[in-house]
Amino acid sequence: MSATDLIHSPPRELSARVADAVETTLSWNEDTGAVTVSVRNRASGGHLQFAAAPDKALYAFYHPYAYAATIGAA
Repeated sequence: MSATDLIHSPPRELSARVADAVETTLSWNEDTGAVTVSVRNRASGGHLQFAAAPDKALYAFYHPYAYAATIGAA
């Protein structure tokens, strides 16, 4: 294993939004191509994070609870 194998890029935040007390973030990992959606409810402290299919990333970002339910993450 070389030193470059140990260097990984952190996920990039592609978009974030806040509606009422719910903060939603869309992130992408350049090394793996993985897309992640994180949802945090500031009022209750609840948190949900799940992987999204790259071709469904925007849908998952704008409708995180509906998307999470389709993949069994909610």
